[in-house]
Amino acid sequence: FGESAPAGELFKHFGFTVENILGTADEMLNR
Repeated sequence: FGESAPAGELFKHFGFTVENILGTADEMLNR
């Protein structure tokens, strides 16, 4: 909270990209 950058830039900065989310979900499902 308190970040004022555009949402897209914040998501990239904090790792919330489609690739990262799908990769993490895939790892969790394949345990």
